[in-house]
Amino acid sequence: MPVAAEDARRLMQDIADHPATHKLAIENVVKRYRRLGKWMKVNAEHLGAHLGVSAAYTMGVVGRVLELTGHQLGAVSDAELEATGAQVMEAVPGLLPLDAGLPERLAAVPWLAEPGILQVLVEDVFAEKDDVEGRQPPEVLFQVFVLVWVAVEALSMAASVPQR
Repeated sequence: MPVAAEDARRLMQDIADHPATHKLAIENVVKRYRRLGKWMKVNAEHLGAHLGVSAAYTMGVVGRVLELTGHQLGAVSDAELEATGAQVMEAVPGLLPLDAGLPERLAAVPWLAEPGILQVLVEDVFAEKDDVEGRQPPEVLFQVFVLVWVAVEALSMAASVPQR
């Protein structure tokens, strides 16, 4: 069962507000999914090392959100990762242009495993944040979002659904 956007938003805010509480769990997700993190860093090389690290950290946050909602995280194979990456990349042209309609176009993708988590992430990435120095241009932020989207799909594929 996918995580509702409200739950994802609340949990991500709690993680942001209390990073020390979640630090070890996030680090464990990143370590456990080293293959996925490496894939993300390799695919973010052209964006700069700090953005690859940021994408990998966000992957850890998503894994933590899944854990906090009762999901048990499992393994992701290279083949699953490559297939997921290809599926996401096929969908990318349908999301463009980078404008206010992006969240709605993303929500219209029929096979999203975690639409609530992705909604929160895309809204956060493209929220107006005038007070943030050195903010990346939307095109770069979108590329990071696509990497995280692959991670969300892969983590969700590897997670067992909580019993309710």
